[in-house]
Amino acid sequence: MLLTLTGGAGAGKTTLAAALAAAAGPGGRVRVLHGDDYYYAEPELGGVWVPDEAGVPRLDVGDPRSMDAGRLTDDVDAALGGARVVVVDGLFARTVAPRRLRGRQGRDS
Repeated sequence: MLLTLTGGAGAGKTTLAAALAAAAGPGGRVRVLHGDDYYYAEPELGGVWVPDEAGVPRLDVGDPRSMDAGRLTDDVDAALGGARVVVVDGLFARTVAPRRLRGRQGRDS
């Protein structure tokens, strides 16, 4: 199962994700992935970079193109292979479309 927690900064996404994982216990097979870990770190790698007031390029974390969606999708796919529940928290978590679940839509209803 994939659970996405989406909301603005300070909304409690990470806290809720940690609480869900803790409630499942050590054998609960819950994996948490944090969207903040998937922002591009360098302009040459990708993302939307805008100069600040001093002219220094800063990553626009409010733009979904600033996240490495391919790497996140790969990690979600891998996690779904071994965890009962995968939780993704982040501003753009709802946009995650793992390949592992795409062919199963509508079958489990």
